[in-house]
Amino acid sequence: MGSRKHAPLWLNGVLLTIIVGLSALSLAAQTTDFITLGNYQVHPTRILAKFKEGTQPNLSTAAVRQVGSKIHKQYRLVPGLAVFEEANALAPAAVSANDEAARRTRLLGRIEAMKQSGLFEYVEPDYIQHAYLAPTDQAFANGTLWGLRNLGINGGKKGADISATNAWEITTGSTNVIVAVIDTGIRYTHNDLFTQMWRNPGETPGNKIDDDGNGFVDDVFGINAITGSGDPFTAGRDPAPPATRLFASTTPSEMAQKY
Repeated sequence: MGSRKHAPLWLNGVLLTIIVGLSALSLAAQTTDFITLGNYQVHPTRILAKFKEGTQPNLSTAAVRQVGSKIHKQYRLVPGLAVFEEANALAPAAVSANDEAARRTRLLGRIEAMKQSGLFEYVEPDYIQHAYLAPTDQAFANGTLWGLRNLGINGGKKGADISATNAWEITTGSTNVIVAVIDTGIRYTHNDLFTQMWRNPGETPGNKIDDDGNGFVDDVFGINAITGSGDPFTAGRDPAPPATRLFASTTPSEMAQKY
């Protein structure tokens, strides 16, 4: 059994940072219409805010409308977190889409009014994110790794893949999450895997002693349950069988088998 850092998208989806990031990507990035606040691009009418715990939903909705906003989207995994849109009844048609200064002033006014309402833990603009995280590795670019992105070459069907590029636009995982893999072994010396491998903190490599007393000697990267040794290394052609390739290096120069 080998253990590698980086978690699949579905494991990271519960994190607040990912939820907030999803809002920016799935909502704000759907439009090319934006205004600037400082050095950042933001949605011209949407606001991110989190209701204070214990706030009554019905009263909150009415109060939010009083300050020119309405709930556009809420998130179940983060109670109270919502995206707010400009209330149609209070949106003046006289404000031109080309008048960025006026739109900025109006957005900032709504943000300030929501802050002053006392209903929220925080209120902020809906920042627009531009995530371009597809690797530049040659095997990915030329279509050899068609399972990640199928370009339709060599008789393949374009798009018949796992849509990895869509996932990378949202996240490439976190080194804070450890994933245990049960399979036929792993070549932990491989360039794409070595820096990502979990290391047993209770074991001293190469001293031929079971330092942590778990029954396996030198099990730095995992164990071999078949032979009973503390070395899950495999010298096969494939550094890690397809079923166990969760994540590898995330740097463009070292192709990450990120799936």
